[in-house]
Amino acid sequence: MLRNLGAVFVGCLFAGMIIMIVEMIGHAIFPPPQEIREALQSEDTTIREEAIRNYIPNAQVGALLFVPLAWAMGTMIGGWVAARLAHPGAEDVAYGVGALMLLVGLLMLVSIPHPLWMMAGVVAFPTGAWLGSRLGRRPRETSVNSSY
Repeated sequence: MLRNLGAVFVGCLFAGMIIMIVEMIGHAIFPPPQEIREALQSEDTTIREEAIRNYIPNAQVGALLFVPLAWAMGTMIGGWVAARLAHPGAEDVAYGVGALMLLVGLLMLVSIPHPLWMMAGVVAFPTGAWLGSRLGRRPRETSVNSSY
């Protein structure tokens, strides 16, 4: 049981890292305006939060599409890692990664106003977890019959 819980924890760490990397790629392809970037460098958290709140409604669609893409990829890879680290046959721990990442994603959507269509992007979490679970399955051991 501890091995499976540890697998979920490590899977969530991997999921978070992949989400961050994919979102950084999205920001590189669709950079926010200069004034937003300057505001995000501020020491004052209220200035940073206000800059994000002002940017999201005006962001390019491509920039926003990177977010559910990051969610799906991160959860899939995190689920795969968890499935591979868990006890054989317990690949469904990937769903634990998906559930925790879904919770974090919903908290983010509630705390920062997003376009309504992005709420549908939360399906990326269970979908990524399902894919990670399937990809993380180990091949079944076959018994070799040594007698002919």
